[in-house]
Amino acid sequence: MDGDNADAARASSESFPDERVEHCWDSEGQFGRLFAKLLNLKGVAWDVHLLYAPGVTWDADEPPKPTFWMHQLPPVTGADGKLLLNPGRFSHELMNLLGREDPHMAWDLAFMSHVGGIGEVMRERAQSSLEEALKAVDPTKEGA
Repeated sequence: MDGDNADAARASSESFPDERVEHCWDSEGQFGRLFAKLLNLKGVAWDVHLLYAPGVTWDADEPPKPTFWMHQLPPVTGADGKLLLNPGRFSHELMNLLGREDPHMAWDLAFMSHVGGIGEVMRERAQSSLEEALKAVDPTKEGA
């Protein structure tokens, strides 16, 4: 995201339009502190990537622990270096949660993690695979 403000958040959310995804910007960092507590991090949780198994809901005052997570945080936050974002591993964990074994889709999802920095060459293929993965979670929903 280019900056930490409402306009940058809105622009970032447009890159992933899907009715099943909730985009928000927390100007006061309340969610960041809440997730920092949940993940045993110092300060505010940002650049964290959380996966939840299908069916997990947020029914209490605090969010549920993620089924799997990775981050892009410096060591000073107390984040486990073994959980530093690895797009291939993250995609593999996502596919496991979805009960899917498609190495091409996992590659596409990993690639999409870097597509903004690499360019648009494979974006359509990666987006198509991501939509297929989301549809696997809820087959009644159409992709974006």
